[in-house]
Amino acid sequence: MFPERSGELTIPPMQLTGRLVERRTSNVWQPAVRGRRVRVESEALQLLIEPRPVEFSGAHWQPARDYRLTQQVSSGDALRVGEPVTRTVIIDAIGLEESMIVEPVWPELPGTRIYPDQPQGITRDDGQWVLGHKEFRYAVVPEQEGELVLPELKVEWWDTQNNQARTAVLDAHSVFVQPSALVPPPAQTAVPTGVATEGMASSSGSGVPGEPGYWRWLALAFAALWLLTLVAAWKITGRARDRKADSAAGIPMAANEAEMLASLEQACKSGNIRKTRRALQYWLRAFGPLEGNASLLEFAAAMEDPAIRDSICALDSNGFRPGSGPGVEMEMAWNGGAFWKQFADWRKNWVAANQANRPALTDLYAIQNRQGS
Repeated sequence: MFPERSGELTIPPMQLTGRLVERRTSNVWQPAVRGRRVRVESEALQLLIEPRPVEFSGAHWQPARDYRLTQQVSSGDALRVGEPVTRTVIIDAIGLEESMIVEPVWPELPGTRIYPDQPQGITRDDGQWVLGHKEFRYAVVPEQEGELVLPELKVEWWDTQNNQARTAVLDAHSVFVQPSALVPPPAQTAVPTGVATEGMASSSGSGVPGEPGYWRWLALAFAALWLLTLVAAWKITGRARDRKADSAAGIPMAANEAEMLASLEQACKSGNIRKTRRALQYWLRAFGPLEGNASLLEFAAAMEDPAIRDSICALDSNGFRPGSGPGVEMEMAWNGGAFWKQFADWRKNWVAANQANRPALTDLYAIQNRQGS
């Protein structure tokens, strides 16, 4: 029972009506006795509800016996630009139902995009107090490299045990954001010839007397070849892993672009966001305009039409939500059929533009192109 206004609160008496059966003997076979009807009533309770204290300056009135803030962060200490990190804010309160727990307010985070998930909560009791538990989940996507600081969060609440205002504080969490794997590293400054010659001379002079200089360069060449072999093996393993993930997600491994587009169209029209996201990523890797190695966010950034750009961003953000699939209320903002029409129109214009930019074919049988004419 949670009063909504101050003043005197009267709780009416509880009533119990029943029938009292009395047996005159302990004989089990005694005929049943209907007994007499009884009615019991408790006393009414008079409670004085105090008003909201003037000392409380918080935006939301949350009186509780105890209020705690904790958090869970999905990734480690490092991630790349465009990769999401999930921050789960957990609130436990004694004396509040989960519906009465207010979501913490985030400050502005420049250079990031935040996608809040649907809060999850539960209300229990220990026989004396109501126990409220609520979780707020956020997917934070950094758009620039450097240090990403998940900000400190504060919640004002009223301590009913000590009758004073308190502030629950959730500590900030820092994550280092590495550059995107798709962005090439900056070119190194060329070393002047004189400096390089001096370096080589000093290096040669510090070697073992009588050792041929070409052994050092052979060792460096073999080390470079070994690193190239590791990179090639990593790419082959990554492609096999992507194919296995696509098959597990229900996306057929298309041998050509037509089959891949058919799978993408089927996923869009069925409203399955996970399959649509995986199919679009596979099409970008195999046939996309950004050299087959772009993410959904980079593909959206290259779009000039704001409508399809917003649709791709909505598809990307919904892909981070757990339990994505048809019939989820959170996916009402994304329309698979409309997105397929936008994508098909864009691809038609893109293919036409590529064909128009190709050089004209040369007629080898024209008179001016014949040899010795």
